[in-house]
Amino acid sequence: MSTPEQLLDNLATFDHHDPLNEKEQAVLEQARKVFMDKLGVPCSACRYCCDTCPAGLDIPMLIRGYNEQNTSGELWRLGSALTAAGNAADCIGCGLCAKKCPQKINIPEVMRSIRDLH
Repeated sequence: MSTPEQLLDNLATFDHHDPLNEKEQAVLEQARKVFMDKLGVPCSACRYCCDTCPAGLDIPMLIRGYNEQNTSGELWRLGSALTAAGNAADCIGCGLCAKKCPQKINIPEVMRSIRDLH
């Protein structure tokens, strides 16, 4: 929003309450499941995990490469992320990162999955 008119237009979006019906909710839930199954890991790249990692891994970058590999089927995408972010095999599984993750991702488990793919 860069003008008062845009602000008012955005606020008008919430003038009326029009929730999804059961059929729409079911379709949305099905789409969410397909997306999450295909995507892999719901990382928001907040980087809260990075400061605690004793191995100095760029965890969001590794997860991004993993997700890209999952969606494309192209293993090279994971390889390029590994080069830039460190090696998931360096993860010692301490779990300090997972304690900081607002998405509640089991990061050590994801690092094992990444390691097993590479």
